[in-house]
Amino acid sequence: MNAAPARLPAKTRPFIVVLLTLMLIEGASIFEYAMILGALPFFAEHFQTDIVAISWTLTVFILVGAAASVVAGRLGDVYGRKRVLMVLLVLSILGSLISFGFGSLPAIIVGRALQGTSAGIIPLVMGIARETMPEKRVPVAVIVITATANLTAGAAVLIGGVYIDHGEWRLMFLTAAALGLLALALCWLVLPRPTADTAETETETGTVGIDWVGTLLLAPALISFLYGVTHANSAGILDPLVLATIGGGLAVLVFWGWWELRVPNPIVNLRYAANPKIVKILLVAACNGLGVVSVTGIVQPLMAQLPENMPIGVGMTATEYGAYHLVAAGVGFVLAPLAGRWAARFGGHIPFIMGGTLAIASTLLMVWGPLNQQLPVVVGVLVVTGVANAFLLGSLYSMLIDAVPAENTSEFVGLGQVVHNIMIAVGTVIGSSLVASSVIEGTTAPTTGAWQLTLLYLLVMLAASIVVALTVRRQRPADDAPQVAVPVVAH
Repeated sequence: MNAAPARLPAKTRPFIVVLLTLMLIEGASIFEYAMILGALPFFAEHFQTDIVAISWTLTVFILVGAAASVVAGRLGDVYGRKRVLMVLLVLSILGSLISFGFGSLPAIIVGRALQGTSAGIIPLVMGIARETMPEKRVPVAVIVITATANLTAGAAVLIGGVYIDHGEWRLMFLTAAALGLLALALCWLVLPRPTADTAETETETGTVGIDWVGTLLLAPALISFLYGVTHANSAGILDPLVLATIGGGLAVLVFWGWWELRVPNPIVNLRYAANPKIVKILLVAACNGLGVVSVTGIVQPLMAQLPENMPIGVGMTATEYGAYHLVAAGVGFVLAPLAGRWAARFGGHIPFIMGGTLAIASTLLMVWGPLNQQLPVVVGVLVVTGVANAFLLGSLYSMLIDAVPAENTSEFVGLGQVVHNIMIAVGTVIGSSLVASSVIEGTTAPTTGAWQLTLLYLLVMLAASIVVALTVRRQRPADDAPQVAVPVVAH
């Protein structure tokens, strides 16, 4: 007898209620990452240690998050996205409370490791959006959710700065815990619970399971590789530990890939990932991470905050830069639904190409000295980049969701996120090396030549991502059946 579908009529929630809930959950996740970005110099002074030790508060989050993205996505696809999402929220809340309660650097690092599991939230959120929303509204929801992440990141930096300036830095972690608790409550009350649990049914028949060997191999492989990449700048790419961790991580990843191709229920379906359309989208994600996400995070703060007597810079304070950055993210958030409508009508590659074109325009404005030292131009660059980022990341996820079956949504969004984040780490090393390749004597400010070389690299990556995106046609796989709205059962 054929199993009944999980999507049976029950009690539904309005689209806007589910969307706002998913936005809050993703916002809580991003707040945990971004709140600490402006706190590193303060922590170095407060704990009387160097920036290398303090950087572990960021590094451990990234390392744990890389593994969590793929593993949580697959677990959600098999055992239920809501269940796994609630577990991740509980772990991240626990991490925030540990950091708040103990307040020592080792405790903060442990807490940040637990918070890093929240990086696995985005694949689950995207999968839930696809489950619960009408198909035509999914691209809008995806792009709005990712734009929320950009907006929350800007707000988190400002809020963290306010707490530090008022001597209450621990409140960052308490605020993160409170947001996590609110997200957890809404997750329980609002998000869907199918009336029939297909995951359990299929597991009982032996058709679905988790490749725990692959899971255990993937996590240390990603952590080892990313550890080496993130420390290449400070220790040097030829440092023995950097080479050992990068090489060891790659070796384990190769073995993991060999293993995944030989098990019936892989943590990532590499055979399906070899689909030409998915390969192209992952390549777009790689170019995006190598370029606009990583490099603009380096050059734009320099352009804004370097003194006016340098070849580049308008002398903003950190607070002024944070405020303008928040405004830019806000503009991107407001315009995100427009990109979502274009993605729904024409496919995600169209708003991605538009976002890439905007990013090229803003990069060109940064190249020339007379322009990159004018405050209105710099503010304009920040705003245009904010819109571009909202279009690019949301459209990237939209393309990926459009390319895979519904039951594998979180798995492949997690894979895309890992590829994207790994390339961000690599791009940060490349961008930092280029911008520091030639500095003005007695300063850390780049010369005009180093500045232009860095931006040329950025333009090449942007052009490459647009060219590949142009080849991504909107066409769902044959086995991706039409979607029916998932019911939501009140708790």
